[in-house]
Amino acid sequence: MRVADLDQAQSRGLVYLAQAQQADGNFMSYSSPSAEHFTADYVYRTTFTASLILSALAEVPGGLSRRLRHKLVMFVSGQISPDGSVNYWANGSQERQTHIY
Repeated sequence: MRVADLDQAQSRGLVYLAQAQQADGNFMSYSSPSAEHFTADYVYRTTFTASLILSALAEVPGGLSRRLRHKLVMFVSGQISPDGSVNYWANGSQERQTHIY
């Protein structure tokens, strides 16, 4: 694959992420009962997806990547509890009230 092709693919990926990113900086987490035929049957608000995407974008250059990272940092930093821990479930999610992890 040529460098130009990789750059175009990276740019398309960043545009997709920018469109999928929630206003608060988070990304929705999707779960399916089938790994072979994935369907987004369950939609959750977690900290995991945002943290994973932030880690993946850490070294990606460019303005769009920087804006995505900024919103992600603001979201994740807002999830840190007074004792310094981060719950799997995002603040305000229904699951955070019913699940202890």
